[in-house]
Amino acid sequence: MNDHQSLVIVMATANEIDHIPVEYMRKGRFSEIVFFDIPNNIELADIFQKQFVSQKLDPSKYDIKKLVEEAKQFTGAEVAAVIDTAKKIGANRGEFPNTEDIITVIKETEPEAKKNKSKVDSIRQRAAQVAIPASFEEQTAPSEVTTKDGKWKNRSIV
Repeated sequence: MNDHQSLVIVMATANEIDHIPVEYMRKGRFSEIVFFDIPNNIELADIFQKQFVSQKLDPSKYDIKKLVEEAKQFTGAEVAAVIDTAKKIGANRGEFPNTEDIITVIKETEPEAKKNKSKVDSIRQRAAQVAIPASFEEQTAPSEVTTKDGKWKNRSIV
């Protein structure tokens, strides 16, 4: 599959890496196989920022560092759902949700990565054999998140 020199890029995704036939997974079959794991701290902070903007909320009104601390192992879709639910809580009071509303929803939500830990671990083990990671190692704590502009700061996405 990788012996062609055209400018076409073929991308595919799979949630069940163990169901992909072995002959497709061997080195050389594709130019690269990339593994996207659960978002790390930096990615999770960016997801929160982008979801706030997407859901018409002002990111500067939220403690993103605190949200990242609480939302370990959440996917982007789970973050979007949490914010959407928190918006409904805020709407019941006639206002926008606050950081505490979002944290309440996070604490009431068990992410799929925790529910299916053994399955996620199995996928990670298989990916380590055949794929390159899409992310760099995460930094240890949200307070240590470093952006391209320096140490963590509550930045807004334009």
